[in-house]
Amino acid sequence: MLAVLILGRNLLTFADTRLRDLWVRWRVAAHDPANHPWLATTARFFPLDRHSGEIILAMYDDRAYLGIPGPPPPWNRRVYASALRTIAKGGPRVVAVDLFFRAPSVFDIEQDQDLIEAVRATPNIVLMSFRRDTFVARPFPRLAEAAICAPPYFYPYIDESVRKASLVYRPHEGPPGLSFPGEVARLYWGLRLDQVEIREREVVYHKPDGDLTVPLDEGENVFINYNSLVRQIPVVSIFDLYHNKVDPALFKDRIVMVGISNSMLQDRFLTPTGLPEFGSLIHALTVQNLLTNSFLHPPPDHQGVLLGLFLLALSFFGLARWLGPLPYIGVTAALAGGLITTSWYGMIFRLQMIDIAPGLLSLVATAVFSIGLRYYHEVSEKLRIKNAFQHYVTASVVNEILRDPAKLNLHGEERILTVFFSDVAGFTSLSEGLPPIQVVDLLNEYLTEMTEIIFQYEGLLDKYEGDAIMAVFGAPIGQVDHATRACRAALANQRALARLREKWRQQGRPELHVRIGINTGIVVVGNMGSRMRFDYTVIGDNVNLAARLETANKLFSSGIIIGPTTAELVQNDILTRRLGLLQVLGRQQQVEVFEVLTSFDDPDAARLAAARAGKIAFEEAFALGTSRRYAEGMTRLETYLQEHRGDRPATILYEKLSQFAAYPPADGWNGVWLQEAK
Repeated sequence: MLAVLILGRNLLTFADTRLRDLWVRWRVAAHDPANHPWLATTARFFPLDRHSGEIILAMYDDRAYLGIPGPPPPWNRRVYASALRTIAKGGPRVVAVDLFFRAPSVFDIEQDQDLIEAVRATPNIVLMSFRRDTFVARPFPRLAEAAICAPPYFYPYIDESVRKASLVYRPHEGPPGLSFPGEVARLYWGLRLDQVEIREREVVYHKPDGDLTVPLDEGENVFINYNSLVRQIPVVSIFDLYHNKVDPALFKDRIVMVGISNSMLQDRFLTPTGLPEFGSLIHALTVQNLLTNSFLHPPPDHQGVLLGLFLLALSFFGLARWLGPLPYIGVTAALAGGLITTSWYGMIFRLQMIDIAPGLLSLVATAVFSIGLRYYHEVSEKLRIKNAFQHYVTASVVNEILRDPAKLNLHGEERILTVFFSDVAGFTSLSEGLPPIQVVDLLNEYLTEMTEIIFQYEGLLDKYEGDAIMAVFGAPIGQVDHATRACRAALANQRALARLREKWRQQGRPELHVRIGINTGIVVVGNMGSRMRFDYTVIGDNVNLAARLETANKLFSSGIIIGPTTAELVQNDILTRRLGLLQVLGRQQQVEVFEVLTSFDDPDAARLAAARAGKIAFEEAFALGTSRRYAEGMTRLETYLQEHRGDRPATILYEKLSQFAAYPPADGWNGVWLQEAK
């Protein structure tokens, strides 16, 4: 961390720069309610300064380019000569020409003389020199002799945005000098050259009303404060000056900056406001910063690194040891918010740039490391518990224990859950004809596929009993739709088993068929057993009923049978059909049973349509049978079974109705099916 704070200074400076850009853009947006209405409420926290009125721009804009005959600047120099004469009549304090006249004209020497004479006739005029890095070139000699020449320079940043401008230039040989905006400010205050002191890290203007000290970044740059909208600086078009439509009195005692804002000739510079601006407008804002003493002060040397080191020590040796995770995060967030607020307040109201990125990095990195270390120790402890118990209970139970270790106690609780039983039909006789290793291989493939589906629907695998599976839905984690999950898992089991049978058939292996019983009701769930060995399981009459429903599939040759409570809970999601009343072994009370056909959102439209037809045909024939209209019920099923011969429960009902039609019961049929012993 110390190495990052010291060696990663450029990256941290970039982060602070981006944060300060955010304040600039926020300020602009807060004063643009038409486009940013929700930010307009924050305008009082991001005040904009009004332009003081000392500066006015005379720009060669699109109107001038299209409306003035002759070549565009800098070749049409009579246009500028005319403009300078008009401006000079008004008595400006300073005229700054933000246009570089590199060489004499090769077409019209007289226009050069015209420009030179206009420049000589204009007091306190500053002409732009060209600068590229440390190379400086003045205008052509005769023109340069007629005025003060100074180079502007925008310090290039990584994203090319202009955040600071040159106030001083330091040539390879000779003393340093003031740059373009620095000379404009000096002339405005009427200072001699000896009244401006250029030091290594600052420039001091010895004004009559007191010294103005401007701190320099890297020995020559001043940070620009975008504290006003540059496009609101008054602008006069050179087109109007050329046609004498401007009263020269407009320029009295002002700084007049002559430049180009032509979209066809002049490139724009990126700015932190997010809006590209012409160079002359940025020069004008820089000069205004100097005149109003509103330029930004750079952060003190090593301020960010020292802040980062202090907060690193405070967070690591203090907060991380004294506070728990949540209070620690809260205090860290509060300190981070305080740093961000300091950055905003310092820049907007104190004109002081403050580096907070090192401090933020120290706080966040230390918090992540410290809390991560605590979490690592906790996870290590939980893994130890998990490794100790995962061989005895399911993963979901282990996770519940890790969340609440008190659940290791041997106790149970009553809850409404859905219990799932499945068993392979005829597995005992099937396994007798196979070598044991093949039986195990076949069974493992089957159990793996079925278990993965149960886990997919977040069921709890309670136990295996040979080829049988017992699962619970709704525990240990509560599930509102536990009955629907169990039914969907059962349907998915049967469809997956159909795919496995096709595979086994091609391999010449035995094909397995599975019966599933599902019941919902109050059961006792919890850790049950001895203190040395216990299981998380369910017990109760409703568990026994689920097991009986699984075996009841034999009676109907069905695949999935559910109890009445389950059927009621899933009626909006699962398509079922009522099979009748079942006299369950070991119970005196009869149970209404239902067969699961498919889900209402089954993507197979043909299967869903067939299931609907099977439901209607079976239930209509069943109703006819309980009304002693056995022959009519047979007729209804005959029509249906002609197209759906594979519907075994419907075939069994047809056989029962046929029996009743031949030998009608004396008291009729009450719709009860008797479950035989297994």
